[in-house]
Amino acid sequence: MKKILQNALQGITIGCTLFTLFGIVFDILNRGSFELSSWSYTRMALGGMVVGMGYSIPTFIYTDERFSLPAASLIHLGCGNVLMLLVSFLVGWIPLSLGPVVTALVILGMLAIAFAIWGCFLLYNKRVANTINAKIKERQQ
Repeated sequence: MKKILQNALQGITIGCTLFTLFGIVFDILNRGSFELSSWSYTRMALGGMVVGMGYSIPTFIYTDERFSLPAASLIHLGCGNVLMLLVSFLVGWIPLSLGPVVTALVILGMLAIAFAIWGCFLLYNKRVANTINAKIKERQQ
């Protein structure tokens, strides 16, 4: 339970950070006239937190030795991506009014960002594992 709470808090942190960074990008792209109304900011900020938790809580799957890395990754990213898309439609991150092509491109972009973040975590954790393994080998010699 403690690990799930830690993962949830880490997800909220990452979700809030990414929400803020994307807000800055959109504000710059709109030359300072990026405006939200009707509680849009609150919905989107809470959505960022939920999406962050949706990606971080399922990471416990990687500690279950019954699952290979590809299977665990599929479960983890499946949960996160489905939740992200649901939240995205609910809070308005996906611009349905701009037509199906733009909608599809936004969804593909969101998924690409999700996979890139996952890839960064994968590389980081592999590097940490390699470092630990090297230190274990040193001590065994």
